[in-house]
Amino acid sequence: MDSMLSPIIIKEPSLVAVSGGVDSVVLLHLLLSSNIDNKLKLTVAHFDHGIRPNSDQDLRFVQNLAKKYGLQFVSDKAYLGPNASEDDARKARYQFFEQALIDTKLTKLITAHHQDDLIETGLINLIRGTKSRGLSAMIDNPNIKRPLLAYPKQSLIRYAQKNKLVWKEDNTNQDLKYLRNYLRIKIVPKMSNEQRQAMVKIAFNSSQINRKVEQELTHIFHSIDIKHIEREWYNSLDLTIQREIIAFMLRQHEYRNYSEKSLERLAVLLKVAQSGKFIEVNQCLGFKITEKSLALITKER
Repeated sequence: MDSMLSPIIIKEPSLVAVSGGVDSVVLLHLLLSSNIDNKLKLTVAHFDHGIRPNSDQDLRFVQNLAKKYGLQFVSDKAYLGPNASEDDARKARYQFFEQALIDTKLTKLITAHHQDDLIETGLINLIRGTKSRGLSAMIDNPNIKRPLLAYPKQSLIRYAQKNKLVWKEDNTNQDLKYLRNYLRIKIVPKMSNEQRQAMVKIAFNSSQINRKVEQELTHIFHSIDIKHIEREWYNSLDLTIQREIIAFMLRQHEYRNYSEKSLERLAVLLKVAQSGKFIEVNQCLGFKITEKSLALITKER
């Protein structure tokens, strides 16, 4: 085993996301090498976005890899097309993973995100204005294990080369129309090691702060109805606290696709809205305003 990569010991059956790229091929090899003495059930999950015409080759590659290792394999395909956004691809991918966890009766997903991904995601979310939660987006979800976050991409490539692993290259990773690719190719390679470490430290510090905020909000909402909050109490709070409360309520409904700007707009609207108004969050969620309360409800379709 490459001394640069520590063993990944896991104690429960898990779903492993494998695209066929070097990162996930290394993850799978490392998991099997680290748990060689354990009869651990791993299920390989592959999602074909339907963006590239030859993406079925990746599916067959990963399927054969799972067969080689004697692992269960699950997959699905979408037909997003060549103009699909990165957000659309991510949403479709994680919808598949969520369903795969249900179908396989597993509770943990393991992904191959590494240090470069952490930095790129932090930069993307800074650009989009999602602030602290955007900086730590890859760290905050307790149901997704990302054991490679401490390692830069080059460490994974060295591991793959040393262990003579074979992987598939995704040519869309070179397409600069995607912001992540632009950052990966043009910006991140120019960062010094000190700058990289500073970005990683900010991400982990943000995650610790977010956990503490989440604990406090959970404590606050423990004794009240999380779907209905009193307007008088809400209006007495500082705008910063109002934003955190709204974000917390949205996360309880599994909605995380918000920016700091959209939260601030929503916080102000909820404060000044007249009784009887309905403020839409997305196609499924919205706030119903009464004289005394703000209620987050699922819209009828």
